[in-house]
Amino acid sequence: MTSPRTGGQILVDQLITHGVRQLFCVPGESFLAVLDALTTRPST
Repeated sequence: MTSPRTGGQILVDQLITHGVRQLFCVPGESFLAVLDALTTRPST
């Protein structure tokens, strides 16, 4: 059984699906799950 994906992982998967190759942001607590997903996702 696989563990459920977080909202951050789902967002990162969709960004990749839609061809986003660069992302600019100001890090903050409101989207730490996205930053975690970005750092754990293998590069494509």
